Amino acid sequence: MEQKSTPPMITQLHQVSEWIEKITSEDTAVENEPFNLFYRGHSNKDYKLQASAYRPNNDGYSFQEHEYRLYQEMLNRSPDAFTSDKTTFERLVRMQHHGLPTRLLDVTTSALVALFFACETPSDIDGRLLLFRIQKRETPFQSDLDEFVLAGLEVSADFLLLSKNLIEYLQTTLTKCCTLYARAERLPEQYKHDLSNLVSSCTTIAQDTEFNYLKLLYILMDMEKTIDDFFKLYKNRYDENQAHTDTSKLIMLNNIADLQLKLGDLTNKYIEITCSQLKLSPRFKPSKLSEFLVQFAAFTCIFPPINNERIRRQQGAFFIHPPLIGTDAQIELNVPNSSILISAKHKEKLLSELANIGITRGYLFPELEEQAKDIRKRYPPK
Repeated sequence: MEQKSTPPMITQLHQVSEWIEKITSEDTAVENEPFNLFYRGHSNKDYKLQASAYRPNNDGYSFQEHEYRLYQEMLNRSPDAFTSDKTTFERLVRMQHHGLPTRLLDVTTSALVALFFACETPSDIDGRLLLFRIQKRETPFQSDLDEFVLAGLEVSADFLLLSKNLIEYLQTTLTKCCTLYARAERLPEQYKHDLSNLVSSCTTIAQDTEFNYLKLLYILMDMEKTIDDFFKLYKNRYDENQAHTDTSKLIMLNNIADLQLKLGDLTNKYIEITCSQLKLSPRFKPSKLSEFLVQFAAFTCIFPPINNERIRRQQGAFFIHPPLIGTDAQIELNVPNSSILISAKHKEKLLSELANIGITRGYLFPELEEQAKDIRKRYPPK
């Protein structure tokens, strides 16, 4: 079978035609694959890809702690502006449109629109283009959007307190089990050792002044795997030799199963409490804590409803920053991507080429005040 040739990887862009060749090859590559392509351009190559509510200022502070109040006060001050919006997401898009810091980050399905934004500020600073390949099943429309990614907007949520409560529950449960199992002679030492390490990890996170949600998630995943692996290993041994197994081995297996039951009860209790406080209705009931928490910790790329002309012209889409992850998270470090440098000296030429095919600020921003800015720029004072 003849293989399709692909152009060499571009590290810098000099003209629009190079970019068109690159994206054409990308489109061909994903034509029959379950991926969507999204682009982002910014005029400063060092810009960190973070939603405006989660982006720290020069002093290290962000709007994350005020996100609920920002959203609610905007609705309270201008309720009539949101009467046509049917969902939290639609209201959030409108707020973003008018400059309120939100957990949304703009991207586009148009490579040329992204190139415009990468060049928009001609200066002595290089720009950057980013290309994201995201599986179609992970790119919802609004009707498929999981409500967990917008948690904490309609109902106030203290994610830090919820997570620390979970750590305390885990510490208590695991410590009791470690004390009990320490006297179990037939329980594998490796199992006791791993449980002891998990208790230490919980203690470390609980005492950390800068709480890290991802560390908690990793601990949960590690804990669940440790317990499941040991249970499967010794259950298989018991099943294979059941007729010859002595009572002590059965007790050992029951001890491991007992911890699974305790964690199962803890999982159900924590999910019930959290969903009740946040007024969430899970589409499925997770059997593990990590499966529940990961819903609050994943970046989501979504196609918005095309309900305003700016989104239509910019072929807009959005990344939604997960509420459980703090201001140290950057989208480009969490979502696979490739990037291309835009040299500052080529920006003006690229903008001129884009203007020749109709990609201008005046086209991408149809609002009257933006049109006035564009006209004023075209006719400088003499």
